[in-house]
Amino acid sequence: MEDVEEIRITFERWDRMWKLIVFAKANGYRGTGEGFFTPEELAAFAGSLSACPLPVEAPAVSGGSQWEKSSGDAETIGITVFPLGTRGQVAIQVRLATEMWDVVDAREQHVVRLIVRTTYQRLGTFAAELRSVVDGGLGGSELVLTGEML
Repeated sequence: MEDVEEIRITFERWDRMWKLIVFAKANGYRGTGEGFFTPEELAAFAGSLSACPLPVEAPAVSGGSQWEKSSGDAETIGITVFPLGTRGQVAIQVRLATEMWDVVDAREQHVVRLIVRTTYQRLGTFAAELRSVVDGGLGGSELVLTGEML
């Protein structure tokens, strides 16, 4: 059975921020990360994902732990979206890492970077669902973006 590429995001409301728990898997690789984002960051990211074709400046969002977010330190979740080839394929690069306060030496940090390939149609649906979660304040929601190869 082939390993289905997917990104699964769970949303928890924390004061005026969103805590995202992201699980991603592709091509035998998998990982989970947690990070904090402002509603404005997520709304801007969702809006940029709706463009077809995607803008030259790849839509991206990056977050860290609540403490690291305020100090501008280490990324624990990073998502970048870009076109892949000329047939309408879209790549979503997901970077996931453990929080730095969990490790004594930065070389101990667990990090995974993988690519989930999908289509503009699935990306557009995901963007609309993301916007709905952020606008509606729907903590506890889960979004899933499944990969699709053209």
